[in-house]
Amino acid sequence: MRKLFAVPVLFLFISCSKNKGVPDNILSPEKMELVFWDYMRADAFTKEFVKMDSVQRDTIENILLQNKIFGYYKISRDDFYRSYHYYTDHPEMMNTIMDSIIARQGRKKLTYRIEKQ
Repeated sequence: MRKLFAVPVLFLFISCSKNKGVPDNILSPEKMELVFWDYMRADAFTKEFVKMDSVQRDTIENILLQNKIFGYYKISRDDFYRSYHYYTDHPEMMNTIMDSIIARQGRKKLTYRIEKQ
């Protein structure tokens, strides 16, 4: 009888202890938020300011900025894009990341306005 009870309890313990988050080869939502925030800012910068120079320079500058971002966070381009595709396949998680990014931008704007006054 004890053995019959122990087996389900063991399975319950194992299933509860497993990480229910993202797979190991995917950036955590917190890290993805930081990387994606910088990635989007670099993209906006090159599209708005560098594009005035030339389209080719815009693309080259964007790649250089992306490489700096990936280096700063100690990840590879493949790590980022693998994670990006994972989160786009899991829209509820991507929505949470994007909501956090939008909130971060809102706080930056508010801080800027307060400092400007």
